[in-house]
Amino acid sequence: MPIEDPDLRELMARGQSLFRAKELVRAREVFRQAVLLAEQRYGPDAPELRPCLLWVFQTFSAWQEDEPGDWAEAVALGERALRLAGTSPPAEGRYIVAVAADLAIYKQAMGHRDEALALVRRAVQAWSQGDSTTSRVDDRHLGLCEFLLDFGEPLEALDFAERLCRAVEQMPQGRTESRLLRIAGYFIGRSLLDLGRCEEARAHVTACLEALPAPPPGRESGFRQRLERLLGEILLRQMSIIKA
Repeated sequence: MPIEDPDLRELMARGQSLFRAKELVRAREVFRQAVLLAEQRYGPDAPELRPCLLWVFQTFSAWQEDEPGDWAEAVALGERALRLAGTSPPAEGRYIVAVAADLAIYKQAMGHRDEALALVRRAVQAWSQGDSTTSRVDDRHLGLCEFLLDFGEPLEALDFAERLCRAVEQMPQGRTESRLLRIAGYFIGRSLLDLGRCEEARAHVTACLEALPAPPPGRESGFRQRLERLLGEILLRQMSIIKA
């Protein structure tokens, strides 16, 4: 939502500039000031707090050197941000996905598996309820597929990966979209394998490999190697089934 207050807008712009420059500790302090200012101007539960909370939370989720002792503040911020988003319209889906997906990482790292899975499902639901302008796809959405697979939910992962593929196909096509389609295709193959649908998985991954552009001379494609390893897993599974 647009920020009307000029002082708050200036703080947010300064914090975002620091964030883009990877000055995350300094950005975090600026966003904390923005949260305090928004609370003073609008109250502790006002929608104006949502972007402030999201940005200060993202300084934690982006900061690779945070220690477990820092997680408590990050989790508290994320949970508060989600509470404020509880009554948000579907247009706020991107906001909910951004918070819930990153918060799930903390919950999983802290051993709170059920809470992490609930957050992943909330992120998937928020994306699914978005309109044509908000139901876009990026790496965070693909990460949700991996979460679902890691949590032993291949049917949910398959459904979501297939819907992500359809959404990407409707986007203006470029290098980013081609990459997203390939990764979503990989998760479809993994999901089919985990579901025991080996023949479908083999056909799908083989098609993905055939469609993959050749790497420049002298360079290896890391993604091709991932697909080849997955195909190897599928073939081994099929061989073990035959022997059984």
